[in-house]
Amino acid sequence: MAPPLGVLIIEDNPADFLLGERHLKKSGLLAECSQVSDLMGLRAALAARRWDVVLSDFALPGLEFEECLGAILEAQPDVPIILVSGSIGEERAIELFRLGVWDFVIKDNLIRLVPVIRRSLRDAEDRKARRLAERALIESEERLRLTLEAADVLAWEWDPATDAFFESGPVAALFGRLERHRHATLQAFLDDIHAVDRASVGAKFRSAAAGASDSCRTEFRIALPDGGVRWAMVAGSLLNRGPEAGTRLLGILRDVTEHHEALSNLTVAKEHAEAASIAKSQFLATMSHELRTPLNPIIGYSDFLRMTEQDPKRRENLDIICETGQTLLRLIQDILDLSLIEAGKVTVDISNLDLADELGQITTLFRAEARRRGLELSVSIAPTAPRQLRGDPGLLRQVLVNLVGNALKFTPEGQVSVAVELAAAESGATCVLVFHVSDTGIGIRPENQQRIFEIFEQEDNSLTRKFGGTGLGLAICRRLVALLGGRIWLDSAVGAGSRFSFTASFDVLSEPGGD
Repeated sequence: MAPPLGVLIIEDNPADFLLGERHLKKSGLLAECSQVSDLMGLRAALAARRWDVVLSDFALPGLEFEECLGAILEAQPDVPIILVSGSIGEERAIELFRLGVWDFVIKDNLIRLVPVIRRSLRDAEDRKARRLAERALIESEERLRLTLEAADVLAWEWDPATDAFFESGPVAALFGRLERHRHATLQAFLDDIHAVDRASVGAKFRSAAAGASDSCRTEFRIALPDGGVRWAMVAGSLLNRGPEAGTRLLGILRDVTEHHEALSNLTVAKEHAEAASIAKSQFLATMSHELRTPLNPIIGYSDFLRMTEQDPKRRENLDIICETGQTLLRLIQDILDLSLIEAGKVTVDISNLDLADELGQITTLFRAEARRRGLELSVSIAPTAPRQLRGDPGLLRQVLVNLVGNALKFTPEGQVSVAVELAAAESGATCVLVFHVSDTGIGIRPENQQRIFEIFEQEDNSLTRKFGGTGLGLAICRRLVALLGGRIWLDSAVGAGSRFSFTASFDVLSEPGGD
């Protein structure tokens, strides 16, 4: 149920107040009426609450109606004011309407009072809604203005029918012109654009206006009076206002010179960085070859002397030479591999391969090392994984060699295993395999599990002294796995071992075949 209306009645005669109150109730209008008879009481009543309607007599002893009217409009300007009085004359009534009275009811014809109150209340709601809409529009326009100023953006509007062009914001500053410079037409706007870009910008505007697209967006150069050039971006959307108003193109204009300069500087810096990276990689590749050439005979002759030397002390010294030489050779090979990858010289060489044969080669390569360390080395292939594949066996072998070599190096006791399973069959002719290299070694702390895939990073610097290595192997693996169309990740716990996993994509061969 709706709350009763708050009706303030300005009346010096208590009988007339009661008569009016009874008439409202008799007419079915739920109202809570209050009487005032002087200006002080009126001000107090207006300050005490919000009234829905004010009914006022015109002739009040010692009180000017205009004074009452002013107090009401000052305190509650939106409240409907209905004059309930005897005849006051047409000219006087018109004057009171002009001053703020909403309607007029003669006391001898109170039957009109409730319909007039209801109509006034509806008018009050309409006025309130209209006022709120106007206020919201003003606030919206102010927010838009402040937003455009904060973003250093100009707003524009173009009428294709008349070629009239309207702008807001510091247009003159953008175009390097005098303070009052404005473009009255689109053609005037285009005349200030660099000659190279003028035709294309005009075509964008006219194409959007013709309905070829709902919007236009382009960047262009502004030819400044001092001979300089400034870049600007214009973007607009088509607004269809109906058959009478026609269509308009509205949008924004902003200075993007700094963006273009930064982009140009970034491009130059990128080119320099790429050239430096290529030069570095080429230098490393050349140096790796040059260092490896004399190192191979050193290792070969040392190994030959070790096999023929009978003196234990000399044999021990030769063992150190061979082991150190092999370590240096592995480092050079890793540097060469990494430099070739970063220089983009490593390509995927597709050929047929037998999965079981590839894993068998890994077992053969590391069987002696595993036996020497007292570790068990095992290989398994899931029944669902296809054996006959087409991919790059060299890259696959290099990844597995790195991972298995690391697993053996960091596993004091227990076992190292290589397992392969089918991750996904993308179609009848392709598949994704996941390879797991697991060990029961020292494990890796969680905070280091991402870092070890970066160049020259290891789980702990103390491990370098204890186990050797350069921190390049896993960085190389990550890049090679990407060339195989996969990704690499790690599951590990300190003291419980590690499992390195990676995926690779292959074509599936229905029958074994050769290259």
